[in-house]
Amino acid sequence: MAELTTIHWICLLLTILVVIVAGILYAGKQTGAAGFSLAGRKSGPLMIAGAFAGSALGGAATVGTATTAAYDGLVAWYFTLGMGIGMVLMGIFYARKLRESELETVPQFLGLNFGRVAAPVASIITCCGIFFACSGSVLPGSHLICSLMGVPPAAGAGILVLLMVAYITFGGQKGSSFSGVLKVAVLFTALLAATFIALYNYHDGSSVWNGMSSMFAEKGVFNKGGMYGFSYIAATVVGTITAQMYIQGLYSASDARTASRGAYLGALFTIPVGLMACFIGMYMGEHHPEMLESPAKASLVMPMFLLDASLVPSWVGGIALGGLALCIISSAAVQALAVSTMFSRDIVGDLFGVKSDRAIMMANRLGMVAVALLVAGFCLWQWQGSSLWLNYLSMALRGGGVVFPLTLAIFLSRSSLSRHFTTSWVLASMVIATLGALAVLPVPQDSSLVQWLADSSGITPKDIHDMLPVVVGMLFSGIVLLIGVLCTALRGKREVK
Repeated sequence: MAELTTIHWICLLLTILVVIVAGILYAGKQTGAAGFSLAGRKSGPLMIAGAFAGSALGGAATVGTATTAAYDGLVAWYFTLGMGIGMVLMGIFYARKLRESELETVPQFLGLNFGRVAAPVASIITCCGIFFACSGSVLPGSHLICSLMGVPPAAGAGILVLLMVAYITFGGQKGSSFSGVLKVAVLFTALLAATFIALYNYHDGSSVWNGMSSMFAEKGVFNKGGMYGFSYIAATVVGTITAQMYIQGLYSASDARTASRGAYLGALFTIPVGLMACFIGMYMGEHHPEMLESPAKASLVMPMFLLDASLVPSWVGGIALGGLALCIISSAAVQALAVSTMFSRDIVGDLFGVKSDRAIMMANRLGMVAVALLVAGFCLWQWQGSSLWLNYLSMALRGGGVVFPLTLAIFLSRSSLSRHFTTSWVLASMVIATLGALAVLPVPQDSSLVQWLADSSGITPKDIHDMLPVVVGMLFSGIVLLIGVLCTALRGKREVK
C-alpha cells in the first residue's frame, strides 16, 4: 500500500488547517442562536451553495462514489446527480415558501402547517435519520484516518470528532458555509487535475477524450438499465429535499430569491465532483483490480490513486487528500449541526418552552458536541458495518415519512391543508411510514419478495434490497394520507347533511 510522503503530509495538513481557520475567522463572534445556526439570515448565493456542498460532498459522494465506480462504472454518478437534481427542485419549488416562513427547522415548518404536535414527532424521526447519515460519513472517514495514519479505531474516530467539533462549534452555519466554498474550490481544482490524469492514462495514453469515450462505452450511465437509474435517483432526490442540512441553508438566505439561486449553485458544485470521482474509480478498477478483492481495499481506491506519485504529483495528491478529509469532516459536522439545531429549537425551545436565546444557543453547541460523541461511539460499535446501509436507513427515516407532508405544505395553502388533512392523519402517516421502513430492514436479500421485485423491475436483488425501506416508507405515507383525505371528506359531507 502506498504511503504518505512528507510533501503529502505538508500539503494535506496545510489544506485542512487553512480552510478550517478561515471559516472560523470569517464567522467571527456568534451573538445569538440564529447567528450560530442560520448565519443571521444574511447569506448570499455563494454561502448557501457552500452550505449545500459542505453537507452533500462527504465521504459517500467522493470516496464512496469512486469505490462504486470501480465495480459498476458510471452508474455510481447517480448519487451526486440525484442530490443535484434534488437541489434544483428545492430552488424551483421549495425555497421561496420555506425562506418566507422565517423558521429554522423542517419540523417547525410542519408544525406551522399541521399543528404544534407534528413538530416534535417530525423532529425525533428526522434527527434519528440524520444521526445515521452522520454515522455513514464518520465510519468511512475513521477507516481512512486509521489506514493512512496507522492508528487504532478509537484514535481514528476521536481525531475525526475533534475536527468536526472545531469545524462547526466555533463557526456555526456562517463558518461552515464559507469553509464549504473553500473546500469545493480546493477539491474541484485538485480532482480536476487528477481526473485528466486518470482519463489520459485509462487505456493507451493517447488523449483524455479517448479515455472518457472508453469509460462511457464500457460501463456507461445506463449499463444497469433505465429503471435502476430512475429508482436510485428518485430515492436520492427524496432524501435531499427533506434533509434539514439543505433546508437550513435555505433558511439562512437573505431572501427567497437568494435561497433559490444558492440551491442552483449548490447543484452546480455537487454534480461534477461525483463524475470526477467516477472517472478516478473506473481507472483504478481497470488498472488495479486487486483492490477490489475486499471491501476494505476497495474503499481506498481514490486515496491510493492520489498517493500514486508516478501518476499524480505529490503536492496535488496532498491537496486533494486534504480536500477529501475536509469533505468527510464538513459533511459529518453539518449533519451534526442539523441534529443539534432541531434538538435545541424543536425539543428544548418548543417542547420544553425555553425562550432564552442564549440558552438555545448553548443547547445547540452542547448538542453538537453530544451528537459527535454519540456518532463516534456508534461507529466504533459498528466498526465492520456498512456505511451505505446507514445512508439508506437515513433516507428511509427522514424521507419516507416526511416528504409527502412537507411537499403538501409547500404546494397547498394552510386553509386547504386544514380542510383536507387533520393533524392526527398527518402524524399517523409519519409514524406508520417510519415503522414500515424499519420493518423491512431485516428482510434478507435472497427473500422471495426481493427476488420477485427484482424479476419484475430488472433491477438486481441487492439494489432492490437497498431501496426497499425508502419505497415502503413513501408508499405507507401516501396510503395513510389518502385514507385521511377520504375520511375527512366523508366527515364533512355528514356534517353538511
